[in-house]
Amino acid sequence: YGSQFIILIVLFLVTFLLGIIARSLVFRLFFYYSDKLLHKIPLVNKVYKTSQDIIQTLFSSEKNSFKQVVMAPFPTENVYSLALVSRDSPKTCQDAKKEELVSVFVPTTPNPTTGFLLMYKKEDLIFIDMTTEEAVKYIVSCGVIVPEGKK
Repeated sequence: YGSQFIILIVLFLVTFLLGIIARSLVFRLFFYYSDKLLHKIPLVNKVYKTSQDIIQTLFSSEKNSFKQVVMAPFPTENVYSLALVSRDSPKTCQDAKKEELVSVFVPTTPNPTTGFLLMYKKEDLIFIDMTTEEAVKYIVSCGVIVPEGKK
C-alpha cells in the first residue's frame, strides 16, 4: 500500500506541474498573438501602441514620470494650481516660441488621470518641496488631506 500511495502522490504532482506549465504557456501565447493582432489592425494599432507606451512609462519603476511638483499659473495669471513637471517641451514647440519651455501636467480634482498638458517658461513656475505622491493625494482629496509636515 505504501508504494501505491507514493505513486499516487507522484502522479498528482506531475499532473499539477504539467497543468501549471501548460496554463502559463497558453496564456503567454494568447497574449503574444493578441498583441501581434492588435498591432496589425490599422486604426486600433495607433491607439493600442500609444496606450501601451503611456502605461509602460507611467508604471515603470525605473523612471519617474513626473520629475517635480510646481505651482503653475492656471487657469489665470494670479491663480495657481498644483502641477507636475513631466519634461522639456518638444523641440518644435520651443523653436516656434523661440524660448525654452517645460511640459507641465495640471491634474483635475478628484480624478487626477484627467487634466491639462500645458507648456510654461521655467521662470513662470514656482518649484515647491512636495513629492508627486503627496501632490496627487492632495489633489484627489480636493485639498482636504494636506501633506505631513507642510500644514
